[in-house]
Parts: sequence; C-alpha cells; structure tokens
Amino acid sequence: MSTQGKIELVVVGHVTVDHIDGETVPGGAAMYAALTARKLGVRVGIVTSFAQDYPFLDLLSGFPTRVVEAGATTEFVNAYREGVRYQRLKALAAKIRHRDLAGIRMSEDAAVLYCPVVHEIRAPFTALAPEGLCGIAPQGMFRSWDEEGNVFARQWSEASEALIGVDFVCMSENDTNVPEEIAEGFGGRAFVLTRGASGCRVYADASVYDFPAAPARELDPTGAGDVFAAAFLVCLRAGQSISGAAAIAAREAAAVVEARGVEALL
Repeated sequence: MSTQGKIELVVVGHVTVDHIDGETVPGGAAMYAALTARKLGVRVGIVTSFAQDYPFLDLLSGFPTRVVEAGATTEFVNAYREGVRYQRLKALAAKIRHRDLAGIRMSEDAAVLYCPVVHEIRAPFTALAPEGLCGIAPQGMFRSWDEEGNVFARQWSEASEALIGVDFVCMSENDTNVPEEIAEGFGGRAFVLTRGASGCRVYADASVYDFPAAPARELDPTGAGDVFAAAFLVCLRAGQSISGAAAIAAREAAAVVEARGVEALL
C-alpha cells in the first residue's frame, strides 16, 4: 500500500457486491465509509478482500488499497419490506488478518475504522497509529447465516471484551435488542446509537446526548449508518465537539439516503 501523502484514515472490511431488485450495485460498509471520508477531504486507505473479477474496481481508484486475495467477493441479495432489510449471503471473500494491517504508510495520528460485514476481522480491534483513534462500526458482528445463506441477527456476546481499547463505536439501535447495555458498559471516547429519522444517541464524557437527524427525502437507506460512522470519526480526529461531529455526520447520512447507493458520495 503506497500513496503520495500519508494516510489519515484506514478503513478495514469487505467491499461487497449487492443485488437489490434485480440490480447489481456496489456495497459494503468499507466502501461507504471510504467514499465518505474522501468526500470530507481525508486521505483514505482501504484494507479489504475480493476476487479478481470484482466489478466495481473503478470506485477504488485513487484509494491506496491492500487486497487480501480471495476466490470470491462477498455478495448479498437484499430486499426491503416496510423499511426492514432482508438479506441472503451468496458468497464470502477471505478473512482479513491482523498481519494484513502491518506496514501501512500512515500519519502518526491516523484513525482506523473497522467495518466488518461478515465477521471478516476479529478482535482485538486496536489503533494502527501511535497517536491515532480506533473506531468500529460493528453491524456485521451481529449477523449470522444458515446453510442457504439467509442472514439473521445474533447476539455479539464478546462485545464487552472486544471493545476494550476502542475509542469510538457507531451502531444502529436495531442491530441488537440490548444496545444500551453495550453502550453503557463502553469505556472509550464516544458510543453512538443511530436511530434513523429519530437521530442518534451518544454516550460520551459520562453523559448521554440526543441529537436530531438532518431532514431528508429518503430514496435508499443503504449505507446511511456507515456514512454516519465515517463522518463522525473523521470529525473526532479533527478535534470537533461531540455535537459538531453529530451534526456533520447527520448531514452526510441525509445526503446519501436521498440518492441511490453510493451516488451521493461520488
């Protein structure tokens, strides 16, 4: 992985191929997070895994990218019914090991955002730069699937131990039925529960804050949480206040849901 300037944010996780209503589109939290950070002016690197025939390679152009070789790309079939997403996992790329994160040319205060979608990287989730922040958008840790690939929710029983040493967490209140329990036990800098059109709740500085969502005419909700997480972490790294980070993250999430897929990020 090389770049002209040192990387300021490393995004770790699978980019995916998603099938929605017969259309094949780019997906994956890592894709949405990386595009968001670049839109905000941050130098971003990606550590991911996909097959040689990955069809959206052009979207990664300009990103320093480290690819773990795989025989397949992680692939989902998604359907939305009454605002609820139903998923089927068709294929899996390779695991991302901690050794795959070594030797990245980054700034001393570079942040890392782990974006697992299918448990592709395991704890410990740690900072990669000596003065950098460590963040995670752990939606994929709450997923499991059966032999046919039908995705269903699971409890992330290892959450408390896995989040030791993490500075920032961003997850949906719908990822688990006990989100507050995980948030209240978190010892890092900020824990964000996104709540869709109801905004977000942030646990930080031994306090709890509620912030509104930005107004939006929702066309496609895909990736909104990933965009929110990336924007919030970028703001934290830049020294923004919790309220300032929440406002900017809400604005970016609103923009992405008003377009199809990653269109608003290009």
